[in-house]
Amino acid sequence: MFKKHPKLQMICAHFGGWMEWDKAVELLAGHDLVVDCSSSFYQWTPEQAEKAIRSFGTDHVLYGTDYPMWKPDEELARFAALPLTDEEREAIRFCAEKYEHFLLVINCGSSMDMTFAEEIPGTT
Repeated sequence: MFKKHPKLQMICAHFGGWMEWDKAVELLAGHDLVVDCSSSFYQWTPEQAEKAIRSFGTDHVLYGTDYPMWKPDEELARFAALPLTDEEREAIRFCAEKYEHFLLVINCGSSMDMTFAEEIPGTT
């Protein structure tokens, strides 16, 4: 898909493959996409999460809680327990700002039909 649509911007929930995380990291890391970390930390050791985050790059990881599945304070505690540097935490925190234009597009239209995104200034 990346070769056929090189300008495609994607956000892949749950590190790109809920419960299939190792495979998702193997297939998706290194591509120009964003993953969120929701519904993942509960299953992993802090070291497994650290490895996935660093594989994708902290500037490609969005922090998420998957509320109401998980309580935000519990997910934040899991995130705080990860062996990351302060700089890596900040990069993840600011990743949402970097992709804010894209997140707005998803929230105001169908995520399945992104054709309208070209009509919104700053989204292509």
